[in-house]
Amino acid sequence: KPKRKFYDYKAKYSRNAKTKHLMPAPLSKEKYKEVLTLAKRAHSSLKCKGITRSDFRFNKNKFYLLELNTQPGMTKLSLVPEIANYKGIKFVNLVDWMINDASCKR
Repeated sequence: KPKRKFYDYKAKYSRNAKTKHLMPAPLSKEKYKEVLTLAKRAHSSLKCKGITRSDFRFNKNKFYLLELNTQPGMTKLSLVPEIANYKGIKFVNLVDWMINDASCKR
């Protein structure tokens, strides 16, 4: 939830923007499960490996997939480390998992 009018570059990458990510997303359990299923389906349909981040728009009670990011950011302001932390996964454990997962694919 950006303090700025739009979720632009400054809202995403500037500490001064004070953008707040809402976790969990303010959705019903049914809608949360639906969007998670859509994200997993997109990931597997595109034969993605490792971690991806799916961006959706929610309009008129429907989800619209905007993109599936196969190389999501890993900075202190990035969503993947923040989501992992929210789920109780430490950054070092996340990175270890990513390395091990990638090394097993050769």
